[in-house]
Amino acid sequence: MNTAAPTPSPATAAASTGPRLTVGMATYDDYDGVYFTIQALLLNHQEIAASLEILIVDNHAEGPAASALQSLAGALPSVRYIAFSEIRSTAVRDVIFREARAPSVLCMDSHVLLPPGVVLRLVEFLEAQPDSPDLLHGPLLYDDHRTLSTHFDPVWSAGMYGVWGTDDRGLDTTAPPFEIPMQGLGLFACHTQAWPGLNPRFRGFGGEEGYLHEKFRRRGGRILCLPFLRWLHRFQRPDGIPFVNTWEDRIRNYLIGHHELGLPIAGLEAHFRSFLSDEIYQRAETETLAEIASPWSIFDAVYAIELDDEDEVDLDDQQTQQHFSAACDNSDLGRLLRRDPPHPSDPDTTTGDLLTAIRHRRLVERALRFGFNDILLIDPCLTQPARLLEVLPQVIETMRAHSCVVLIREPLPKTAAEASPRTLWAVAYPHQAFRQFCDDLPPNPEPLAARLNQTGGSFERYLESLGKIELIASLGQPPRSGPADRLD
Repeated sequence: MNTAAPTPSPATAAASTGPRLTVGMATYDDYDGVYFTIQALLLNHQEIAASLEILIVDNHAEGPAASALQSLAGALPSVRYIAFSEIRSTAVRDVIFREARAPSVLCMDSHVLLPPGVVLRLVEFLEAQPDSPDLLHGPLLYDDHRTLSTHFDPVWSAGMYGVWGTDDRGLDTTAPPFEIPMQGLGLFACHTQAWPGLNPRFRGFGGEEGYLHEKFRRRGGRILCLPFLRWLHRFQRPDGIPFVNTWEDRIRNYLIGHHELGLPIAGLEAHFRSFLSDEIYQRAETETLAEIASPWSIFDAVYAIELDDEDEVDLDDQQTQQHFSAACDNSDLGRLLRRDPPHPSDPDTTTGDLLTAIRHRRLVERALRFGFNDILLIDPCLTQPARLLEVLPQVIETMRAHSCVVLIREPLPKTAAEASPRTLWAVAYPHQAFRQFCDDLPPNPEPLAARLNQTGGSFERYLESLGKIELIASLGQPPRSGPADRLD
């Protein structure tokens, strides 16, 4: 009798060792594209389908396609749905790499089809070079199934950096890989650990081509075209594009990317001034460079947290931005501010500290998930937001010196219903503290409340108990010139 263990099937092996490849797509109200892309992938690549993890990153989770996308993911065990509406941008591809459970990622648009066999060949290519820092592309196949483009030539044209080009070495699917300058980002692949990240400040559509390729090169990677990795992309949108696509966003993204990489902007400036107009480009450049130069630019996100307290002032988007912009003397805080209104999942609780802790934890976890640098959370009813600008250098100095959370307090007068003055405040979280904060503070209300009770039920005291807190000058007092007081 043979007692040897049977050889595991590919599906069993995948279940025991995890997926071999994560296939991810970011989408915005494109259910049809997602549906046919995923079903074609599973039907036409059955030799590797059991070893795939498929991620849908929905960039309009409150949109009309969300429910259907969630149902699709629920019907297919290999598919995971991720809602991410924090930023409306093609840069949400970054979430795919941060959520991937496989050692390698194939990232593609939600309307791309692949010829049979190419996914397995890609997985085998990646697994043969487990430490490769390279970025992998393939030839774009056009609708006639004959014409193809192997790369982008790095030149400006029609409001975009990159023009489709064809290298004859890509015509033969059996040809070896070859280096290219760049390629469109409808499809690309790399090892998960090699991913350099996209700038979370990108907004709207465009700006990543060339920028991403330069980031890979600076980390020692090559940009390769794999001739076998052909992909068919749906370009036509007879019903229109559902997402916002403006020249201002595109110019802004290019400028931010160039600034991050220290690249000269003369080329993009000359192109957009001639392609659009001096007025359009100048307005976009002035606003973007002011944003980059703003003292608030150290934060990748600045949130106004509304606690849905009946005693608080209800400010909408425009009112909140006007309030902070006017008070801060147009320091760009109002324009950078993101509102965080109450979430449907927030518990109905009368404990303000618990609700505050829930909201803070959710935003810090979101920042960790998306790869933000530092974030600032502000009470939107702060009466002296201009003082935030005054103490900002001290906040930045403290965060950088100690990698710690910073509390900024604003004492308010007593009210008839309060035994002691209420405090409205802001909290700066450095990226070094994200993981500790999320690991230490439970995500669910009951255990979270129990954790707060260990420090007297106060969220502020909880923060102090972490042992890495710096207290800077209260907003109601003149800023101090001395070092910050330690609360540990």
